[in-house]
Amino acid sequence: MIITPFFMSAAATVTVTTDTYTTPSSSGGGWTSYSVRQLVPNAELSATATSTSVKVTFRGPASEGLGIEQAFIGQATSGGNAWDFDGNQVQLQVSSSNSFDLGVDSNVQTDACVIALDPGADVIIAVDHTSDTSKDSIAQIADTGWRYYYKEGNTDEADETAPSSFVDGGFDGRIHVKAIEWTSES
Repeated sequence: MIITPFFMSAAATVTVTTDTYTTPSSSGGGWTSYSVRQLVPNAELSATATSTSVKVTFRGPASEGLGIEQAFIGQATSGGNAWDFDGNQVQLQVSSSNSFDLGVDSNVQTDACVIALDPGADVIIAVDHTSDTSKDSIAQIADTGWRYYYKEGNTDEADETAPSSFVDGGFDGRIHVKAIEWTSES
Protein backbone atom coordinates (compact mmCIF):
# COMPACT_ATOMS: atom_id res chain seq x y z
CA MET A 1 0.00 0.00 0.00
CA ILE A 2 1.25 3.51 -0.86
CA ILE A 3 0.43 6.27 1.56
CA THR A 4 0.69 9.81 0.33
CA PRO A 5 2.01 12.14 3.03
CA PHE A 6 -0.29 15.02 3.85
CA PHE A 7 2.28 17.57 2.67
CA MET A 8 2.38 16.18 -0.89
CA SER A 9 -0.17 17.80 -3.11
CA ALA A 10 -2.20 16.40 -5.93
CA ALA A 11 -2.39 17.75 -9.43
CA ALA A 12 -4.80 20.59 -10.01
CA THR A 13 -6.38 21.33 -13.35
CA VAL A 14 -7.46 24.84 -14.22
CA THR A 15 -8.64 26.36 -17.46
CA VAL A 16 -6.41 29.36 -17.85
CA THR A 17 -8.22 31.15 -20.61
CA THR A 18 -11.88 31.89 -20.40
CA ASP A 19 -14.19 30.58 -23.06
CA THR A 20 -14.90 33.92 -24.70
CA TYR A 21 -14.97 32.50 -28.21
CA THR A 22 -18.08 34.09 -29.64
CA THR A 23 -19.31 35.13 -33.08
CA PRO A 24 -16.30 36.00 -35.23
CA SER A 25 -15.76 39.68 -35.90
CA SER A 26 -14.32 38.67 -39.26
CA SER A 27 -13.36 35.54 -41.10
CA GLY A 28 -12.22 34.48 -44.47
CA GLY A 29 -10.72 31.85 -46.69
CA GLY A 30 -7.46 31.82 -48.56
CA TRP A 31 -5.31 30.86 -45.57
CA THR A 32 -3.61 27.85 -47.16
CA SER A 33 0.05 27.26 -46.33
CA TYR A 34 0.25 29.98 -43.67
CA SER A 35 2.17 29.85 -40.41
CA VAL A 36 0.34 31.60 -37.59
CA ARG A 37 1.61 32.48 -34.11
CA GLN A 38 -0.92 33.29 -31.39
CA LEU A 39 0.41 35.27 -28.43
CA VAL A 40 -1.49 34.55 -25.22
CA PRO A 41 -0.64 37.31 -22.72
CA ASN A 42 0.26 36.16 -19.20
CA ALA A 43 -2.45 38.48 -17.86
CA GLU A 44 -4.97 36.04 -19.40
CA LEU A 45 -3.44 33.06 -17.61
CA SER A 46 -5.06 32.49 -14.24
CA ALA A 47 -2.72 29.67 -13.22
CA THR A 48 -0.52 30.28 -10.18
CA ALA A 49 1.88 27.36 -10.56
CA THR A 50 4.12 26.06 -13.34
CA SER A 51 2.31 23.62 -15.60
CA THR A 52 3.12 19.93 -15.75
CA SER A 53 0.97 19.41 -18.85
CA VAL A 54 -1.43 21.32 -21.07
CA LYS A 55 -4.25 20.68 -23.52
CA VAL A 56 -5.38 23.27 -26.05
CA THR A 57 -8.91 23.49 -27.41
CA PHE A 58 -9.07 24.86 -30.94
CA ARG A 59 -12.28 26.18 -32.50
CA GLY A 60 -13.15 25.73 -36.16
CA PRO A 61 -14.34 28.68 -38.24
CA ALA A 62 -18.05 29.19 -38.93
CA SER A 63 -17.90 29.01 -42.73
CA GLU A 64 -15.52 26.17 -43.60
CA GLY A 65 -12.93 24.08 -41.81
CA LEU A 66 -9.22 24.55 -41.45
CA GLY A 67 -6.48 21.96 -41.90
CA ILE A 68 -3.63 22.09 -39.37
CA GLU A 69 -0.38 20.51 -40.55
CA GLN A 70 1.37 20.88 -37.19
CA ALA A 71 0.97 22.86 -33.96
CA PHE A 72 3.32 23.74 -31.09
CA ILE A 73 3.03 25.43 -27.71
CA GLY A 74 5.69 27.10 -25.59
CA GLN A 75 6.68 30.17 -23.65
CA ALA A 76 7.46 33.41 -25.41
CA THR A 77 11.06 34.51 -25.17
CA SER A 78 11.87 37.49 -22.97
CA GLY A 79 13.92 38.99 -25.83
CA GLY A 80 13.68 38.86 -29.60
CA ASN A 81 10.47 39.10 -31.59
CA ALA A 82 7.02 38.93 -30.00
CA TRP A 83 6.31 35.65 -31.85
CA ASP A 84 9.49 33.84 -30.75
CA PHE A 85 9.52 30.78 -28.49
CA ASP A 86 12.07 30.50 -25.67
CA GLY A 87 13.34 27.24 -27.22
CA ASN A 88 11.36 24.72 -25.13
CA GLN A 89 8.26 24.39 -27.33
CA VAL A 90 6.52 21.02 -27.69
CA GLN A 91 4.28 19.61 -30.37
CA LEU A 92 0.52 19.45 -29.90
CA GLN A 93 -1.25 16.35 -31.19
CA VAL A 94 -4.83 15.21 -31.59
CA SER A 95 -5.38 11.47 -31.11
CA SER A 96 -1.59 11.03 -31.36
CA SER A 97 -1.51 12.68 -34.81
CA ASN A 98 0.62 15.73 -35.67
CA SER A 99 -1.94 17.00 -38.20
CA PHE A 100 -5.64 17.51 -37.65
CA ASP A 101 -8.67 19.34 -39.00
CA LEU A 102 -10.83 21.96 -37.37
CA GLY A 103 -14.36 21.24 -38.52
CA VAL A 104 -16.93 23.92 -39.21
CA ASP A 105 -17.91 25.59 -35.94
CA SER A 106 -16.61 22.70 -33.82
CA ASN A 107 -14.10 22.19 -31.01
CA VAL A 108 -10.99 20.03 -31.19
CA GLN A 109 -8.99 19.36 -28.02
CA THR A 110 -5.37 18.25 -28.20
CA ASP A 111 -3.91 15.37 -26.27
CA ALA A 112 -2.19 16.35 -23.03
CA CYS A 113 1.44 17.30 -23.65
CA VAL A 114 4.14 17.50 -21.02
CA ILE A 115 5.53 21.01 -20.75
CA ALA A 116 6.61 23.34 -17.94
CA LEU A 117 5.05 26.75 -18.60
CA ASP A 118 5.65 29.60 -16.18
CA PRO A 119 2.37 31.33 -15.27
CA GLY A 120 4.22 34.69 -15.29
CA ALA A 121 5.25 34.42 -18.95
CA ASP A 122 3.37 34.88 -22.21
CA VAL A 123 2.53 31.71 -24.14
CA ILE A 124 2.87 31.16 -27.90
CA ILE A 125 0.74 28.70 -29.85
CA ALA A 126 2.07 28.20 -33.37
CA VAL A 127 0.26 26.42 -36.20
CA ASP A 128 1.03 25.64 -39.81
CA HIS A 129 -1.98 25.46 -42.11
CA THR A 130 -2.23 22.78 -44.78
CA SER A 131 -2.32 23.57 -48.49
CA ASP A 132 -5.87 22.14 -48.82
CA THR A 133 -7.99 24.96 -50.32
CA SER A 134 -11.21 23.29 -49.15
CA LYS A 135 -10.10 23.83 -45.52
CA ASP A 136 -8.47 27.26 -45.44
CA SER A 137 -10.72 29.56 -43.42
CA ILE A 138 -9.98 31.36 -40.17
CA ALA A 139 -12.13 33.24 -37.70
CA GLN A 140 -10.93 36.27 -35.78
CA ILE A 141 -12.37 36.81 -32.32
CA ALA A 142 -11.88 40.16 -30.61
CA ASP A 143 -10.10 39.69 -27.30
CA THR A 144 -8.09 42.55 -25.81
CA GLY A 145 -4.44 41.81 -25.27
CA TRP A 146 -4.29 38.74 -27.51
CA ARG A 147 -2.23 39.16 -30.69
CA TYR A 148 -1.46 37.00 -33.68
CA TYR A 149 1.31 37.03 -36.26
CA TYR A 150 1.40 35.28 -39.60
CA LYS A 151 3.54 34.39 -42.59
CA GLU A 152 2.31 33.02 -45.89
CA GLY A 153 4.00 30.75 -48.35
CA ASN A 154 4.24 27.12 -47.21
CA THR A 155 6.68 28.02 -44.47
CA ASP A 156 6.31 25.06 -42.08
CA GLU A 157 7.71 27.10 -39.20
CA ALA A 158 5.45 26.22 -36.26
CA ASP A 159 8.28 24.30 -34.62
CA GLU A 160 10.98 26.96 -35.09
CA THR A 161 12.17 28.92 -32.07
CA ALA A 162 12.84 32.27 -33.77
CA PRO A 163 11.53 32.41 -37.34
CA SER A 164 11.93 35.67 -39.23
CA SER A 165 9.59 38.02 -41.04
CA PHE A 166 6.21 37.36 -39.46
CA VAL A 167 3.56 40.05 -39.95
CA ASP A 168 1.53 41.51 -37.08
CA GLY A 169 -2.11 40.56 -37.70
CA GLY A 170 -3.06 44.08 -36.63
CA PHE A 171 -5.90 42.74 -34.53
CA ASP A 172 -6.47 42.44 -30.81
CA GLY A 173 -7.90 38.99 -30.75
CA ARG A 174 -7.48 35.32 -31.16
CA ILE A 175 -7.65 32.90 -34.01
CA HIS A 176 -8.06 29.17 -33.61
CA VAL A 177 -7.53 29.04 -29.80
CA LYS A 178 -10.61 28.61 -27.62
CA ALA A 179 -9.07 27.52 -24.30
CA ILE A 180 -5.94 26.22 -22.63
CA GLU A 181 -6.27 23.59 -19.91
CA TRP A 182 -3.28 23.89 -17.60
CA THR A 183 -2.46 21.08 -15.16
CA SER A 184 0.00 21.77 -12.34
CA GLU A 185 0.99 20.48 -8.95
CA SER A 186 -0.80 22.58 -6.38
